[in-house]
Amino acid sequence: MNSKTWLAFVLGASLTSCTVVTEKPIGGTNTGSPTLTGSGDGVETADTGNDDTWEPVAIGFEFTLVKLDNQQLSHWCDTPNCDPDREAYPPQIRATLASMGYFNGSADEYCDVIGFFEPLAGSSGEYPQPLDPAFDLAAMMEVQDGKTESASLVPFAAYEGIMTIVDYSDCDGKLPKKTWGVGASRVPDVFGGMKIGFALGKHTDYQLSAWEGVTWAEEFQDGMLSMYIAINHPASRLGGSDITFHGEDWTTAFMWEYDPSTNMPVTVEETDGDFYQIVNVSAVPPGGELPGVYINSSAYWYHDFPLMNFEILKDGT
Repeated sequence: MNSKTWLAFVLGASLTSCTVVTEKPIGGTNTGSPTLTGSGDGVETADTGNDDTWEPVAIGFEFTLVKLDNQQLSHWCDTPNCDPDREAYPPQIRATLASMGYFNGSADEYCDVIGFFEPLAGSSGEYPQPLDPAFDLAAMMEVQDGKTESASLVPFAAYEGIMTIVDYSDCDGKLPKKTWGVGASRVPDVFGGMKIGFALGKHTDYQLSAWEGVTWAEEFQDGMLSMYIAINHPASRLGGSDITFHGEDWTTAFMWEYDPSTNMPVTVEETDGDFYQIVNVSAVPPGGELPGVYINSSAYWYHDFPLMNFEILKDGT
């Protein structure tokens, strides 16, 4: 099925995050030109006067990148005149921090942190290389209390690297200085350089349930995959004896046709606008090789901070 979506890829669907319905649009690839921003001396001073800040309680991860036919990752462009050799972006991570008010629908409180997905120290290649074998995958079962169900899941491809933060200015003035520093300066201290991985696999029942009742989802489903996000977790979370690093199906990834000469999604002009073209990957068997695609993703599960240990996020890098 040859499907389509708006070029801007800002769809007004509602997704479930931490078991509640949110209104944040899914997708979105254009972040402008990422530059290192978000200053601050790190001094934790109490907020005074009118305080419109909020405390983040969870984080979600989304990726934008090009995956080549040989499964290597590549850069991507967001403008037609982009020079892929000089102006393209490396694989990008968007981490969204959100408050409890965001999840219960009482407040529009979230901020985005933009980073690049880069190789671990000592790795070869400009971008993280495919893993063989991949890290273990798990499918979510009971999201309300953080439990997971072990599953024998074979990904199409998996990658691990670090998140190098390039822009956290969106969190400045939103996160309280007392806990996150002046200018949200603690954000790069906590998440900058963290070990993170992702794998692409067949859509799990858990994620498919998010799209039930979404009228356009059937049109895109042949090009939608589960994106398993892996971060370091404390051993106690799954009853293990050591830090765990395995992928969980927190995110939906969309496979788009792309033009290798521009590293942009292919667009088709129609009477009602310009559209991306979805790539049908439904016939690719688990463990098989996906074609070259432009990928962007949408977080479904936002990971609760109480399930994380900020002190171990950079272990293994």
